[in-house]
Parts: sequence; structure tokens; C-alpha cells
Amino acid sequence: VTVEFSSLGASITKLLLPNGNEEKNDEEQSTDDCVLGFETPTQAIETKNPVFFGTIVGRVANRIANSKFHLMQPSSSLSEEEEENNNN
Repeated sequence: VTVEFSSLGASITKLLLPNGNEEKNDEEQSTDDCVLGFETPTQAIETKNPVFFGTIVGRVANRIANSKFHLMQPSSSLSEEEEENNNN
């Protein structure tokens, strides 16, 4: 398994996984890249990566609007440590 990261938004740019095919060279295993995304960081910047391909933390990046979320119960509240950043 091989993983490559970009410092642009902490995104995964390559994830090589074994595909089960044998190569001629016994030392190298045949792999496939399993990451959906862009060929270059420039493409991600130009399109503003609207679907967040390859991102690790996503759009919210630890910022939850109004410090509340819903998950299998009516509502959960969080501490408002950085109030000005929790209203996105």
C-alpha cells in the first residue's frame, strides 16, 4: 500500500492498492490508484474542488455551525470556544 498526500488542504493525491495481478518482477506487485480527484493541485484550485475530492477533513474542518449537530438524537451541543468561527 502506498499513500501520497498534498499540503494543499491535507488531501490524499494517490492511494495505490494491490489489484491481484502478478507482475513479471516478483519484487513489484501490480497496483491500482484508488483516489478520485485531480491530476494536479492547480486543477483543484481552479475548480475550487466543489466535491472535496481527496480531502481528509472536508469543508467544515472542525467548525460546526452554531456549535450544534444532529446525530441519532434531537440535538447535541458543543462548547463555543471560537464563537465567531462557528457560524458558517
